[in-house]
Amino acid sequence: MPRYFFDLAGEIDSLDEEGTNCPNLDSAKIEAIRLMGEILCEDPKAIFTTRDCEVIVRDDYGRRLARVQTTVASPLGATASALQRAERRHA
Repeated sequence: MPRYFFDLAGEIDSLDEEGTNCPNLDSAKIEAIRLMGEILCEDPKAIFTTRDCEVIVRDDYGRRLARVQTTVASPLGATASALQRAERRHA
């Protein structure tokens, strides 16, 4: 069974040195999506620091095969103070 590695980039940069056996690339992509979900559930506010987070799937040779990315974007034209007021209302 092929081994895939799930590296993190964004708020936390981390290289997966152990990897995970998955039957195929589609299964590895699903695992990357699950990992992203876990990251967002554990500390959803952490993404506000960098505004993006990625899980990069690579193979034994270090080739990047897939990427799961999430981004927090401000509405166009929104000012920092308007965003801060909105965050306080939802805190």
